[in-house]
Amino acid sequence: MFERFDNGTLRFYPQPARNRRQVRAAFNIAISIAIIAFIEMLTLFVAGAYMTAIGSLLVLIGAVAGVFLHRRGRHLSARLILLSMLNLGALLGSLTIHPDSNYWYHFYLYVGLPFLVLSWRDNRALVLAFAILPIICWLILQATNFGNLAYVEVGQDQAVAYRYVYAAYTVIFVLLDFTLYNWIAQRYDLALRKALRAEKKAGRSKTAFLSSMSHEIRTPLNAVIGASELLQNHPDAPPEIRRTAEAICSAGLDILAQTERTTALTRLLSGSVQAVPQEVNPNYHVGQAIERLQDDIALKEIKVKIIKAEGIRVLADPAMLTEALFHLIDRAISNATQGGQIRIELISGDKIMRLSVSDNGPNIPVRERENLFRFDEPLDTSFNLGADSRIGMAIAGAYAKAMNGRIGVGTGKRHADSCELWIDLPIAGQVRISPAAA
Repeated sequence: MFERFDNGTLRFYPQPARNRRQVRAAFNIAISIAIIAFIEMLTLFVAGAYMTAIGSLLVLIGAVAGVFLHRRGRHLSARLILLSMLNLGALLGSLTIHPDSNYWYHFYLYVGLPFLVLSWRDNRALVLAFAILPIICWLILQATNFGNLAYVEVGQDQAVAYRYVYAAYTVIFVLLDFTLYNWIAQRYDLALRKALRAEKKAGRSKTAFLSSMSHEIRTPLNAVIGASELLQNHPDAPPEIRRTAEAICSAGLDILAQTERTTALTRLLSGSVQAVPQEVNPNYHVGQAIERLQDDIALKEIKVKIIKAEGIRVLADPAMLTEALFHLIDRAISNATQGGQIRIELISGDKIMRLSVSDNGPNIPVRERENLFRFDEPLDTSFNLGADSRIGMAIAGAYAKAMNGRIGVGTGKRHADSCELWIDLPIAGQVRISPAAA
C-alpha cells in the first residue's frame, strides 16, 4: 500500500528528476502549513482579527499553491512561492499580534528552511537570499518597534496567552529541523561509505583481473616471442621469414611491455604497492635500466652518455628505482631524434641525489609539466607523448613518491636545448662502494 502510495498507481508524492529529497520535504511542509494556516485563519476570523487572518490566508494560499505546483512538476516555483508567503505572513502577523505573543519567533524557523527545501549545489543564490530574508524582516520589526504597535489587533492581554504556544511551536519545529539535518547527514555519510567500499572492491577486482590477465597473456606471448626468435636465428630461414619473425617478435614485446605497464599502474592506483627503502647503488640501477633498452637504443642509433656518482648510495626501493629509471630513459629514447644523444647524470648534493635523464628532443610545454606524472590529467595532444609514455610517466611519478622522493621536468641548466626529467632521492651516506658491488 505504501509503495503504491509513493511510487505506484496512486502516486501521491511528486516524482522529480532531480533534488528528490528537497522536493519531497517542501511538499510535506506545504501540506502541514496549509492545515495549520487554515485552522489559524478560521480562529482569527472568529476572534475578529481580520487583518491577522489575511496574513494566515496568504500563508494558506502559498502552501496550497506550492502543493498544486509540485503536483504539476513546477518544483522550483512551488518552493519559491511557499518561502515568500511564509515570510510575508510572519511579517504581517508580527505587526498585528502584540510582540509579547512571541509570534515573531517564526523567523527563527524560516532562516534554516531554505537549506531543507532548496539545493545548495544548484541554487546557492536563492538559498542565501531566502535565508537572509527572515533576518531582514526581523530587522524591519526591530527598527520600526513592530510598527510602533499601530497595527495591533490582538492585544497584549490576549497575546500573553499565546506566548508559550508560539514558543513551544518554534522549539518543536527547530528540533525537527535539526533532526532532519542530522538524518540527512547520516544518509549522505552512509551513502558515501557505501560508495567508497564499492570503489575499493571494484579496484581490488580490477587489479586481480588485470594481474590474472597479465599472467595468462604472458605465457603464450613468451612462446610466440621465443618461436619468432628461433625463426630469426634459424640458418635455413629465408629473408622473408626472418623479417616476418622479427615483426612478430617486436609486436609481442610491445604487447608484453604494455600489459606489464597497465598492471603496474593498476596496482599503484589501488594502493596495493608499498616501497621498501634500502641503501642501493644508483649506478647499478641505471645500468639495469639501460640494459633492458639496448634494442631500442640501437634501433634509433642513440648515443648514451652516463656520468656516474662514485661512492654514494641512496635510500630507495631497488625494484621501484629500476622501473622508474627505465620509464624515464624509455621516454627519453622516444623523444630523442634519430641518431641523437641521451645524457644520464647522477648529481650529488648534501642530502639529495638527483638522477637526471635528458635528451636532445623537443622539451615539454610548461603548461603540461605539472600534470605530466598524473595519468588522470589529459595532456596536449599536439605534444609527442603516446599512451605508453603516459603510463610510464605515471608509474615513475608514483614510484618516486612512494620512495619519499621527488620527480620533475625542466630544461637542464648546462644543456639549454635538452629536455630533462629527474628524480631526487635521499642520500643514505657517503660510503665508498667497492668495484665488485658497483
